[in-house]
Amino acid sequence: MDHIVPHVCTILLAARLMVYWLGKINAILPDPYLDEVFHVRQARAYWDHRWQQWDPKITTPPGLYLVSYAVASSSAALFGKPMELSASILRCINGLVLFNVLQFTLRRFFSLRQTLMPEKGEVRVSSWSISLSALNICLFPPIFFFSGLYYTDLAALLVVLEACNVDLERSSFADGHDTGKGSLWMTLKHLSLVVLGLAALVFRQTNIFWVSVFLGGLQVVNTLRSRSTECQCSDMQRIARGSWELKQLYDPPAAAAYIEGHKEFHSAGLHLPQMLYIWPYFMFFSWPIILYPWALKVWNYLGQSNPQGLTQLTSKLPRLGVMLSVLVGMTLVVHLNTIVHPFTLADNRHYVFYVFRLLLRHPMIKYAVTPVYLLCGWATIAAFNIPSADISVEQISTTPAQDKESEKSKRVQNKGSISNKTSTRTSFVLIWLISTSLSLITAPLVEPRYFIIPWVIWRLHIAPLGRRDKDRPANEATVRSSVLEFLPLLTETAWYLLINLGTGYMFLYRGFDWPQEPGKIQRFMW
Repeated sequence: MDHIVPHVCTILLAARLMVYWLGKINAILPDPYLDEVFHVRQARAYWDHRWQQWDPKITTPPGLYLVSYAVASSSAALFGKPMELSASILRCINGLVLFNVLQFTLRRFFSLRQTLMPEKGEVRVSSWSISLSALNICLFPPIFFFSGLYYTDLAALLVVLEACNVDLERSSFADGHDTGKGSLWMTLKHLSLVVLGLAALVFRQTNIFWVSVFLGGLQVVNTLRSRSTECQCSDMQRIARGSWELKQLYDPPAAAAYIEGHKEFHSAGLHLPQMLYIWPYFMFFSWPIILYPWALKVWNYLGQSNPQGLTQLTSKLPRLGVMLSVLVGMTLVVHLNTIVHPFTLADNRHYVFYVFRLLLRHPMIKYAVTPVYLLCGWATIAAFNIPSADISVEQISTTPAQDKESEKSKRVQNKGSISNKTSTRTSFVLIWLISTSLSLITAPLVEPRYFIIPWVIWRLHIAPLGRRDKDRPANEATVRSSVLEFLPLLTETAWYLLINLGTGYMFLYRGFDWPQEPGKIQRFMW
C-alpha cells in the first residue's frame, strides 16, 4: 500500500496539470498553430480514408496519424457516434491519451530497474523517489509543452521507451532474474522488440539510432561481459593487453574512464556543434539533479576538519591536460562547423532565435562560450556516477574524528577495488553518446524537441537519488537525511513548474503581430 500512494498522487497531479494546459490551449487557440496545420490536415485525410494523400511539407513518417486514427475509431465505436477530428480532439489524443501512457511507461521502466538493482549492487530507491522522478520527466518543459499540441514528439518518445522496457525484460530473463518464464515468453519478447523497433521508425526516422545502435549496442556489451571474467588488476596497460589476448571485455565505471517543415530545409548534413549545444540544454533544465551531489560534497568537506577534504573533492575533476585538449577540439568544431539554419534567424517565435542572436552578437562570443559547453558536458556525464545516495545518517550525524575513522575503514575495504557497483559503466555512456550524436549531428536545425529522447534516456539512467537503509530508526538525523534525499527532486519539480508556467503564459497571452501577416497572432514557443 505504501508504494501505491506516491504513484497515485503523482499520476493524478500530472494528469490534472495536462488537463488544465489542454483546456487553456483549446479555449484560446482552437485552430491549428504552426506545424499543427500540416499534422492536423494529414490526420484528417487519413480519417477520411484518403490513404494516398500526403503533404510533401511533412518530414516525419505517419505514425502519429495512424495512432490518432486508431484512438478516434475506438472512441467512436465506444460511444456509438461519428467523430470529427478537430485540432482540439487531436490535441486531446496527444495530451490525455499518450501523455498518461507515458506516465505508466516510465513507472514500468523504474519498476524493471528495481528488480535488477539487487544483482547489480545498485541502491534501491523509495517509491516516492521513483514517483517524483517519473513526474518530473512528464513535466520536463519541452515534453509537457508539446504534449498539449498535436506534434509527433510524444509518440516518438513513447515507442522508444517501450522498446527499452521490453529490452529490460528480455535482459532480466537472460540474466536469470525471471526463471518462471519459459522460452516461448523469451521468443515473444524478441518478437515484440523487433515490432517496436520497426514501429519506432514509423514515428521518426532518427529513432533508428535508439532502437538499433543504442539497444543493440547494449545487448552486444552485455553478451561480451557475460563471457568475461572479473578483472582485479588496476594497471590499465596490462588490462588492455590482457583483454586483447583473451578476447574479453573490460568495462570500467564511466567515472574512471571519463577523466582520461520542409524537406529542403531539413536535409541531412554534418552539424557537429549539436553535440555542444546539448550540454547547456541539459544543465539549464536539470541543474537541481546535476549540481546537487556536488554541492552536498562541498558542504560535507567544508564541514570536516580533515584538510585533505577539498583535495579529495578536486581529485574527482578531470585532468587539466584532458580538459584543455577537449576545449581545443570544441573550439575547432565551433570554428569549422558552426551552421546557422535560415529558419533559426528568420523565426522569432522560437526561443532558440534569441539564444543565437546573443551568440552571434559578436564574432568572438561563440568561441568564448566553449568553456561553458565543456563544463556543462562534463557535469552532465559525471551525473551518471555521482549518486545522491551519498547522503547518509553517518555523514550528517558523525563527528570529524568519526569521519576520519570511517574514511580509513572505507579505504581498507576498497583497497584493490577498481569499481563502484553503483557506477554506470563506460560502455553505456559511450553507446548513449554515440546514439545521441547520430540522432543530432545530421540535423542542421537546432530544436529543443530534438534533444528530448537523449535527455529522457540520460535522466532514466543517472545515478539514483537513493535512500538509506529502511531498518534504521527514525530520529532527527534520518529526518534530515530524508529531506536532503528529496530536495533535488522537489527542486526539479518546482523548477519545471516555474518554466512551464512562464512558457505557457508567453504562448497563450503574449502574442504579437508580424508586419507581413497583419491580424494573425504569432506566439512564443520552444
